[in-house]
Amino acid sequence: MEVECKLSVLNPKTHTFLKTINTINSDSISYFIDEGNQVVFSDTFYDTPDLLLLSTGCYLRAREEEGKKTEWTLKSLDGAGGQKKNIDGIFKRTESKTTLQKGQTYKDIRLPDFKRKLMDIAGDFELVPVIMMEQERFFRNIYKTTDEKMTGPVLFEMSVDTVYFKISEQTHSFFELEIELKDGSEADLEDFVNRLKEENAVKNNISPNYLSKFERALILYFNRDQIEGRINPAFDEKADTVPDFRLDSESIFESAGAHFLRPSEKAALMQICEKDWTTDFFEFFGSRGLFEKELDGGREKAEIADIFQTKASILLALDSGLSPKFAALKYKKTPAEINAVDQEFLMMRLGVFPFVFQIPPNPKYSRQKFGPDQKTWTAKDLIFLYGAGPADDEFGKMRLENMKMLAGFFHKEEKENFGDEPHFESGRILKNAALLYGIGKGFAANNANLSKEIVWTHPLKGVSSDELKIIGLALEWVALKNPTPEKIKAALFDAGIFIPPALQRKALVCTAFLEIIGQLEKKNATISKIILEQKTALTELENGFEKENGFEKPEIRIYYTSDHPPRKIQNKKQGSFFEFVFEIPVQIIREKDNADPESEKCGNPGENQEKADFGKIHLNNTVASAAEKILFARLKEMVRTESGVIAGKDIEAVHDMRVALRKMNALMVVFENYLDPEFTANAKSGIQKTLRPLGKKRDLDVLLEKTDIYVKTQKTDPSRMKLFYEMVAADIEKSQRDVVNYLNSPAYKKFKKETRQTYAQRKFIGKTIIGKKGDVYPSRISDVLPVILYEKAAGMTAYREWMAGAWIPIDKLHRLRIAAKNFRYTLDFFKENLGESADLLLKEFKELQDLLGDFHDAVVAIESIRRYIRQTEDEKEYFKSTPGERTILRLELLKYKAYREEEIQILLPKFQEVWQKMDGKYFQTRISKMLEESFES
Repeated sequence: MEVECKLSVLNPKTHTFLKTINTINSDSISYFIDEGNQVVFSDTFYDTPDLLLLSTGCYLRAREEEGKKTEWTLKSLDGAGGQKKNIDGIFKRTESKTTLQKGQTYKDIRLPDFKRKLMDIAGDFELVPVIMMEQERFFRNIYKTTDEKMTGPVLFEMSVDTVYFKISEQTHSFFELEIELKDGSEADLEDFVNRLKEENAVKNNISPNYLSKFERALILYFNRDQIEGRINPAFDEKADTVPDFRLDSESIFESAGAHFLRPSEKAALMQICEKDWTTDFFEFFGSRGLFEKELDGGREKAEIADIFQTKASILLALDSGLSPKFAALKYKKTPAEINAVDQEFLMMRLGVFPFVFQIPPNPKYSRQKFGPDQKTWTAKDLIFLYGAGPADDEFGKMRLENMKMLAGFFHKEEKENFGDEPHFESGRILKNAALLYGIGKGFAANNANLSKEIVWTHPLKGVSSDELKIIGLALEWVALKNPTPEKIKAALFDAGIFIPPALQRKALVCTAFLEIIGQLEKKNATISKIILEQKTALTELENGFEKENGFEKPEIRIYYTSDHPPRKIQNKKQGSFFEFVFEIPVQIIREKDNADPESEKCGNPGENQEKADFGKIHLNNTVASAAEKILFARLKEMVRTESGVIAGKDIEAVHDMRVALRKMNALMVVFENYLDPEFTANAKSGIQKTLRPLGKKRDLDVLLEKTDIYVKTQKTDPSRMKLFYEMVAADIEKSQRDVVNYLNSPAYKKFKKETRQTYAQRKFIGKTIIGKKGDVYPSRISDVLPVILYEKAAGMTAYREWMAGAWIPIDKLHRLRIAAKNFRYTLDFFKENLGESADLLLKEFKELQDLLGDFHDAVVAIESIRRYIRQTEDEKEYFKSTPGERTILRLELLKYKAYREEEIQILLPKFQEVWQKMDGKYFQTRISKMLEESFES
C-alpha cells in the first residue's frame, strides 16, 4: 500500500524553491530535508487500445533508468482502489512492483500476485504502449529534527518532478511534487504538508492533484485541439458548438472532473463503445450493436444499437466538443434527449450504466494457464453432458434457426455466419448461446442456474475466453425476471470474476436475443419474418403544442409460425430484457393459424418423436439423461403396442406392452437414488395403474395357453374341460374390456401426456448434482454404474439364507423373481457399455429368470384354478351348466391343480441347482470383469 501526497506545482520559481529548501520549522519540531540527487528516467504506460486497465481504475507502468533494470508497477487510481485521505491530496493506493531485464515485456512478469492481478483484468488482451514520457526527478529525503540534530529514520521521500511528453509533435510539460510516506506516520505527513504550504514561496503556488501523470497526459491528449489553439471544422460555430475551454493545460486540468469526462470515465465509455483511445470523435457516431468489433473491415453498421452503447457514444461525442444540436442530428435524437443523457450522467456519472467497472472483491475462480493440449468441448458435447434430455438436439436446431433470423435482422451478413465455424465473433457467441440455452437446468440445489459455471469451466472449441464470459453471463441473466441495473450489477459482483465493460454490454445484447428465443420455444415457434415499424416521434414545445421533429420511433414485430394450438405468447410491456437493452418495444405475433387444436405433436412419440433416435447410453451420460433415453425408448414401445392390445386378437401385444411398462418401472427402481422423487412417484403411479388391468389379462392369457399344453400332453378329454374354457373366455372378455376402458381413460392419457412433456419441455428428471455449498454428487453413469450393479446383485444374494431351509417362502421367491428381473433389466439397459461379458451373464441369467417365471406362473395358475373350483360349487355363477357338468369339471380341475403343484416340485430342484452357483463371488467376478471391459473400451 502506497501512501503519498500529490501536488501540482504552478510556477517554475516554486519548483526551484522545492529543490533548495533545507528545513521547515515550527514551535516544537523541525523537518530536515537532505540535499538530494537528480535522476532522469522514462515511463511507458501500457493498456489495451480501449484503455481497459484505466477503466477499472489502475495503470501499468514500465520505468527505465540508465544502468538499472526496468521497474514494472501496477498501481490503482483514486476512486478505484485508491483512497483519498483528505483535501490536501493524500492518498492510499495499492500497487504491485517487480523488475525485469531490459527488453523483457509484461508477459515475462512472474511475481505471482502481480501476474494474477494483471491477468484478472487484462485476460488475453494485448497491452500496447499508450503514453510515453520523460521525467527529471529530484529526490530528497525528509527527517524529523530537534535541537538542530537529525534523529530517526527517513519519514518521507520528496520528489520534485518535471514531466515532458509529446502530443502532435508539440512537447508539453508540467511540474509536480510527490511526498511519499516511508517510516513516518500519516499524521506526520499531514503536518509536514500543511507546514510546507505556509512557506511564502509555496503559498498559492501548489494545489492538490488528484490525477496521476498518466491521467494528466491523457487529458492533454484528448483536449489537444483546444490546448494547441485549433478549432475542429466539424463544430457548428453558429450553433454555439465550441465549448468555452481556456487553452492552457492547467485550465484543462482544473476542468477535469467537472463537466469534462474524467480519464477513467472516458476509458470506461470507450470500453462500452469498443473504441481505441486514439479514435477521432467522429467515429463515436453510430454503432454496430453486438457486431461492433469485427476486424476484417468492410462490414456495415447495424441499424439498431443497444441503448448503453448509444449513451456512451453520445457522451464521448459531447466530451469532444459536439453541441447537443449537432449530436441530436447525428444520433437521430431530439436535442432534449441528448441533454437528458448529459444531465443524467452529470448526476450519476458511470452509475447510469448497469455495468461494474472494478474487480469483484471476492474472486470465485482461479485462472489457470490454457495450453495447446487443454481439453475443449463443443456445444453438442455440453448438451450431451448437461442437457435436460434427448430433446435438446431438436430444440437446438429450432433455436439456432430463430437466432439466425434475429441476428440477420440486425445485420444482414449475420445470416451467413451460423455455419459450423462462424467467422465473426458475434456468430460464435450467438450460435453457442442459442444451443446451450437452458443447459444444466435442474442440476443444482434450489434449482440454481448452473449454465454460467458449466460454460466457464468447459472451454468451447474455437471460442475465446472473452466470448465464453459473454455466453456464460447471457445464459445466467436470461433467467432474471424484470431486469434492472441493480440486479445486473449484483449478478456481476456475484460472478466472482472480472468481466470488462465491453463484454458486459455484449452479454446484455445476447441476453435480449435469448429472451426472444425462449419465448418462441415455449410453443415450438419458428420466426417467419421480422419487421421494423417506424412511428413519427413528437416533441413538446414551450407553448404546449407538439410538432414532428423528423425522427421516427421504431417498434419491432416478430412474426412466427407454429404447428401448436394457438396460444398467446406474452409480449412483456415491463420487465423485458429486449426493451431494457434496446428501448424498443417488441411484438411477437403468430403469422397464421395452421395448427390442429387436437394435435399433440410436441413431445408425442406417436408423431414426430416416434421417429426420433434417442441414441445409445454413454458412460458420460448423467443418470437422468440415460434414464430419459431408456424411458422414452420404452414409451415408444408401449405406444406401438396400443392398437394390438385394444384389438385383443394378439396376446403378444399385451405381453409386449407389459414388458415395456415393467422396464419403465424397473428404471424407476434401479435409478431411484438418482432421480427426482416427485417425478419418480408420479411415473411409478402411472406405470402401476396401467400394469394392473394388463396383468389380469396377461395372467388369463397365460393360463389358457398353459391349459392347452396340459390338455394335449396329459391326453385329457377336451369336452370335460369345455366349461372351464368358457369360464376363462368370459373372464378374458371382461378383462379385455377393462384394458380397453383404461387405455381410453383420462388417467392413461394423463400418464402419457405427462411423460411426453418431460421430453417436450426438456425437464431434468434427476436429483440435483450440485449441493448448496458446491458439493458435486455422483451423477454420471461411469461413476454410479458400479454401485448400481453391485447393489442390484446384492439385492438378490440377500435372499440366499431364505432359500436354504426345509420350506421356501413363496412370497420370497416372488420378490426374488422381481429382484432378478431388475438386475437383468439393468444389464439390458447398459449391455452396449458392458462388453461381451454382459452378454454372457445375460444368457446365464436367463435360465434362472425362466425358472422363477415358470414358478410364478404355476403359483398364479394354482390360485386361479382354486377360484374356478369354488365357482363350480355356486349354481348362480353358471346357471346354464348342469350339476353333472360342474361335477366333472371340478374333478378335472383338481387333477389340473395337482399337475401344476407337481410342476412346482419339479421346478424347485432345478432352481436350487442354478441358484447355488450364484453366490456373492459369482456376481463379484462377473461384474468386475464387465466393468473392466467397459472402462477399457
